[in-house]
Amino acid sequence: MLPQTEAEPVAVGLSIDSIQLRPVSQSEAGSANAARFDCELALTFVPSEALLEALDASVPLLFELSQRTPRGIDVQILRMSYAPLFERFELQQAQRVTPFRLRTELFDAFENLRGIPVAMDASALRLQLQIGRLPAALRLPAVLSSDWDFDSGWIDITRPERSLEQAGSEGGRGAPR
Repeated sequence: MLPQTEAEPVAVGLSIDSIQLRPVSQSEAGSANAARFDCELALTFVPSEALLEALDASVPLLFELSQRTPRGIDVQILRMSYAPLFERFELQQAQRVTPFRLRTELFDAFENLRGIPVAMDASALRLQLQIGRLPAALRLPAVLSSDWDFDSGWIDITRPERSLEQAGSEGGRGAPR
């Protein structure tokens, strides 16, 4: 008989695997918004048992998506939650709330975030669980345990070759000859 090998445990955590940027024109962004990119993030998200239990117990999980810009740090909040009355999980990005019947569907959507506004001059992104915004009873255990360490670290942004300024300067004319 061959000796059985145990599968290596999957490390709990969060990482940004790729960042895709698409320039957004002023007309798409609206007059009140500065020039920006729409961002798609591909993540690896491996939740801990503690995080799964908290989510299933209707504890909202808030993730901070930070952008490093010359003006400082811009922050957006992504909210993951479970609504037991409606028996659905939800992912909130800005004003958009997307419902899911299954937790796995929620995590799939979280691992493939789309339509995230990113400033044209942003140089790096970071995604992290906001432990300080957990209920008081969970904060100290979360600080002391690696089960709650969900931080991608800063990831540099690589810009597309053609920036929004270049697209706007062409003004609908044909390509320069």
